[in-house]
Amino acid sequence: MRCGRLTWNAFGRIRIPVVGGLCSLMLTGCVSTYTGVSAHVQSTYRSGNVEQAIQTVEAFESQSRNRPLVLLEKGNLLLSTGRVNESEKTFAALIDPMIQDQDNRPVIDLSGLGGQFGASTFGDDRSMTYLVQGFELVMAMQYRALTFLFQGNLDSAVVEMRRAARIQESIRNAYQRETGASGAEKAALEDRVAEVMSRMEPMLSPGGNSWSNAGVWWLSGVLRDVSGEPSVAQIDFQRALELQPGNPVFLQELMRLMQQNDPSRYRALATEYPEISDALPDPSLSSSVVVIYEEGLAPLMIADTVFFYWPGAHTINISVPYLVGPVYSPGTARIRTETASGSLHGATSIQSLSAHALEERMPGIMWRNILRNVTRATLNEASEEANENWEAAIKLLLILKGAVEEADTRFWSTLPQGMQTGRVWLPPGEHKVWVDTPGGTVGPFLFRLEPNRHGILFLRDTGGYSAWYQGVFPGAGPAQFGTGSPSILSETPVSNPNEEPSHHEPLL
Repeated sequence: MRCGRLTWNAFGRIRIPVVGGLCSLMLTGCVSTYTGVSAHVQSTYRSGNVEQAIQTVEAFESQSRNRPLVLLEKGNLLLSTGRVNESEKTFAALIDPMIQDQDNRPVIDLSGLGGQFGASTFGDDRSMTYLVQGFELVMAMQYRALTFLFQGNLDSAVVEMRRAARIQESIRNAYQRETGASGAEKAALEDRVAEVMSRMEPMLSPGGNSWSNAGVWWLSGVLRDVSGEPSVAQIDFQRALELQPGNPVFLQELMRLMQQNDPSRYRALATEYPEISDALPDPSLSSSVVVIYEEGLAPLMIADTVFFYWPGAHTINISVPYLVGPVYSPGTARIRTETASGSLHGATSIQSLSAHALEERMPGIMWRNILRNVTRATLNEASEEANENWEAAIKLLLILKGAVEEADTRFWSTLPQGMQTGRVWLPPGEHKVWVDTPGGTVGPFLFRLEPNRHGILFLRDTGGYSAWYQGVFPGAGPAQFGTGSPSILSETPVSNPNEEPSHHEPLL
């Protein structure tokens, strides 16, 4: 059976292409020093020192293996400082090389996605180029769309959200092809993978995989609707609802369009959800305020050692990554004006998406580590037996012994824990808007809405630093930006990546 670069013979021993693999093995000494930085970036970001966080990640931008992650972190941090032009260009540097538009349909370069199962068996995982996870690419595209919207460029925002929504299909196919081991290999790892993943079980429960981001479908639907494509928007809202059945925000959007365009299906849903039907906005209203509220920060990724017996190699110790932190549960939040109100509801759990992404990669992570350990043991035997390759075997053994066996804990640390969304429909005119959050009330924000114009209110709170964008689209110019609002989560900053963060109750 062929496994990576190793060939097993009938006796369970390993024949190793010693000389041919020597140059690639030399690379194991060049491990990434970015590992472990995430907690520091989170801490400085949460405390409000965003510039220091940007400088921290920029220090690694020249390292090609870390550059994809640096672009993700930097683009998001720039968005938190109001520098939307720089943020858009930073995200573009990551997204555009990965995606091509052919006949108006986005095609993704899958080389940077997947489970990493086929990656180098010999090289330390931290020495590999950071492979952008599917949900990270989609989030980067969503943020890029928001930068366009905040610049007053609705058309480009629509294009980017269309690509983000459709690209999830490609990502799903990529993961299904590239993750997991073959049957026999996966069976050998099943118990240990389950042992590691059991620690993240509560994080995995909100969703079924890493590529199903309902918030992306919702935002795509909103922008397509505003752009005069209600039939396409209806499909996007339906997709969002399929991922989160019963979500009242998604239901209201879908039923509002069906009421006008698909009466028979609307009546069926109205029978099933009479409370949503009774609360639908007046069809004569053509203006609204859309709210996107991000809370908290992504869970930390740390490493732990798993011990188990592997036939012919005795006890194997493997350093594996896993996520820690409290389980994300959206707090009660509402949007209200002087005349109307509505609830916000959870649209995206980044915590769940990242946990599923790690779950999908775990067989590959563990399998590579097993082969490294078995390779080390085999090379040790080869050097003792002094066969014809003994000199090369000893060199390889020294290289492998010199590699620090630590898990790769790099991840996009400036993402939120999750995102809530909502919308309230209003008549044209001047409106004051407040958002009630678990940490306090934010606002008022003043919106002057003309017919067929929509307000956008983007709130971001890390638990210690907050920022917001307020704008009107389409065609109303750049959005306003500001910082400072009641803290939504009062999490204690974490400085040690090997310690679980401590948490306090919300302020209210």
